[in-house]
Formats: sequence, structure tokens, C-alpha cells
Amino acid sequence: MVFFSTDLLSEHYGKEEAKKAVMLGLLSLVLTVVYMQIALLFVPSEADFAQPHLEAVFGVLPRVVLASMVAYLVSQWHDIWAFHFWKARTKDRHLWLRNNASTMTSQLLDTVIFCTIAFWGIFPINVWIQIVVSTYLIKMLVAFLDTPFIYLAARFRPGDA
Repeated sequence: MVFFSTDLLSEHYGKEEAKKAVMLGLLSLVLTVVYMQIALLFVPSEADFAQPHLEAVFGVLPRVVLASMVAYLVSQWHDIWAFHFWKARTKDRHLWLRNNASTMTSQLLDTVIFCTIAFWGIFPINVWIQIVVSTYLIKMLVAFLDTPFIYLAARFRPGDA
């Protein structure tokens, strides 16, 4: 899941600004991966006890990083589209519906895309299904719990201080 709400950005600033935020998030993910891979190229001193731990944390399989980027981009662009689809259908009413409907679908896309690219063929199918289902259920719980905060944040319009 992302650390910002494209639904809230869409609500306050519109579809294009939310898309810019998604692209900025994607760029920051790419730069982080590049910087960490460069850092792992340095030869540590013999006294460096942290290098194996850094390699374990940042030496991520390329397919996991690719999975994250593809899932992020597809799911967030879908979330923006779906939010505005529901916003038009509900005539700017029922924020809870457009927030949850767009998030449920986009997080399903995120989960299935990520798990397929990252884990397909690594784990048996029954384990893969368990990963997908459990991950999606956790994301849905978080999505439902964020609804009151979306309403709270929606009260504060851009420019309000």
C-alpha cells in the first residue's frame, strides 16, 4: 500500500495532480532501488559487520522490485480512474463509496500483480493463493479503517489554514 491517498489527492486537487503524485512515488521507488544497488557495490572493510545485513535487506531479487513497481503503477492509476468514475456516478456524494470501491479494486490489482510477478513459480500454487488472499484481506481491513480519516481530511480543503 502507498503512504498517501490518491483518493484524497483526487478529491482535493483532481485527477491530473493525483497522477503526478503516483509518478513521483514511482520515481522515488526507482531511485531508492538504484541508490541501494550502487551502495551494495562498494567493498566493505573486513571489520564491517553490517554488510551481510544490508545485502539481505537491499539485495532484493530484481523480479520483486519489478513486481512492486508494476503493481504500484497499475493499481494507483486504476485507483485514480475508479475514484473519479464513482465520483461522477454518485454526483460528488458518498465519499465512503468511491473511496472504498476504488481502493478495493485497485488493491486487488496491486496484490495479484505483485504476487504473480514476485512469487509465481517460486512457491507452490496453494502457498501463492494463501499469500494473495491474506495480503488482500489485510489491505481491505486497512481500507475500511481509513474511511473516517478520509472524511476528516476531506473537511480540510486546499487553502484552508
